[in-house]
Amino acid sequence: MIRGQAYDLTKFIDEHPGGAFMVSQAIGRDATHLFESYHVRDDLTRAQLEKLPKVANPGIKLESGPFPNDSKFYQKVKTRVRSEVRN
Repeated sequence: MIRGQAYDLTKFIDEHPGGAFMVSQAIGRDATHLFESYHVRDDLTRAQLEKLPKVANPGIKLESGPFPNDSKFYQKVKTRVRSEVRN
């Protein structure tokens, strides 16, 4: 679950660029903190999430924020990381 939306990762788990192990850490829980702290390309991750099947009423307890992407400082750091890695 990411930001209150659960996804079916069954077909994606073996395709995940970070490996199946990283995805397995998120299964069955609210993984918003984990997800946002590992992904610096919000545009790519949002596009990929949109392709995944959604799960209704997963029975997963929501964690409370704030989450990493809620922080202006964290957003600035991610922008800097992206610019440094691309150069």
